[in-house]
Amino acid sequence: LDNTHLIPGGASAEIEIVTDAKDNALAIPSRAVLGMGEQRYVFRYIKGRIRKTPVTRGIGNYERSEIVSGISQGDIVVLPGDAAIKDGLRANIEIQPWP
Repeated sequence: LDNTHLIPGGASAEIEIVTDAKDNALAIPSRAVLGMGEQRYVFRYIKGRIRKTPVTRGIGNYERSEIVSGISQGDIVVLPGDAAIKDGLRANIEIQPWP
């Protein structure tokens, strides 16, 4: 037996078990989806202001979440940061691509 591929006692690992997948789904970073249960929302940037927008989340994981309603392809979603974000806040943003 080759001991170079054994996990030592006391070691831990993080795994993800994929139970479902979709092609061509609208997905955003999971950290952009706020709220709990059925009360999920994101903040969108619309004409110089931040707008709280209810969304329906589909499948997802720690990194990305499918959005089945509430936003569309091309909408600008604001990632929460250190500053307080609220509906109607006037803002200047920096758009960053997301893979």
